[in-house]
Amino acid sequence: MIIETKAKLLCPIDTGALYASIQAQKPVLFKEGGYVEVIVGVEYGFYQEYGTWKMTPWPFLRPATYENVEAIEKAMEAQLGAEIDRALS
Repeated sequence: MIIETKAKLLCPIDTGALYASIQAQKPVLFKEGGYVEVIVGVEYGFYQEYGTWKMTPWPFLRPATYENVEAIEKAMEAQLGAEIDRALS
């Protein structure tokens, strides 16, 4: 998935646990649109993204999304088209 790949490129890597925990789920599509859920499976992923009063943020998930809006829309459109074709055949 586009967001997963980019987020993994942008995330800080120390032990590799954060990198390994980033996973995109299967797209959920419905009549009005759809969404893709991207899971960050380590507890400290939130703190990396937003920082704390002691730690400067290191955003990786939001930039991965914002930088790829057009590509994400095209991928969702293609997936939706394939689902429609499958339903009509």
